[in-house]
Amino acid sequence: QKQDLLRWCNMTFYHFLNCALLTFSPFFVIYQSTELSLYSASLYMCLYSGLVYISTQLLKLILFATFVPTSDVATFDIIQELMKSFVGMTDCLGIYLVFKIVSGPNQLRPLAVGLGWALAESLVLRLAPLWIGAGGAEFTWNYIQMGIESNLNMLLYISFSYVIWLWQRSKSDSQNLTGLIAAFALLHPFLSLVKTGLNIDSWTILTLQLVLTVVYGASTRVVFQAQNKRD
Repeated sequence: QKQDLLRWCNMTFYHFLNCALLTFSPFFVIYQSTELSLYSASLYMCLYSGLVYISTQLLKLILFATFVPTSDVATFDIIQELMKSFVGMTDCLGIYLVFKIVSGPNQLRPLAVGLGWALAESLVLRLAPLWIGAGGAEFTWNYIQMGIESNLNMLLYISFSYVIWLWQRSKSDSQNLTGLIAAFALLHPFLSLVKTGLNIDSWTILTLQLVLTVVYGASTRVVFQAQNKRD
């Protein structure tokens, strides 16, 4: 019985460790494998971006409580989701303020800001659920999915950070950049609509999020390269 207990403890610990590594290790890998690790200012940019993220989320909580009505019915409400998207644009304001305040290597600023923003989001939203739930007695795929979603959001926030960086640098391609900003704001409400309205399972939603994230990142890259050619 003691051996069974030890085996159970080891299995739950390894499950938590795997989920935690899946969720958080890509941030470290990207930081160490890029030029961010060569500049000490990059770490401060990441940290400052994380602090602004936390401040932005506090502001969003106040705005949600004030302006977004709550519903006890678990159905998709288009008005509520649009209001959430509008309030969610405070992320755009927060990242914009980070670029205005923080200095550092110009080409690395979007990567550092996006990486710090995404890491702060993962720590705030996923660390406690992983610690409490991933070490539970019953195995579930939810925490594996949580780690995959964290990686997708990291790529999305890095792409969005480049969009804001390009937008505040030049107004010559403002139409495409404004479209990318609007697409970012509508992405999660769209996923919520698909999940609630069509009753799709979580793996399908995650696959759809992967496709949309890749499309968003590729679109950002096209705009970024076009901007560099003009410069």
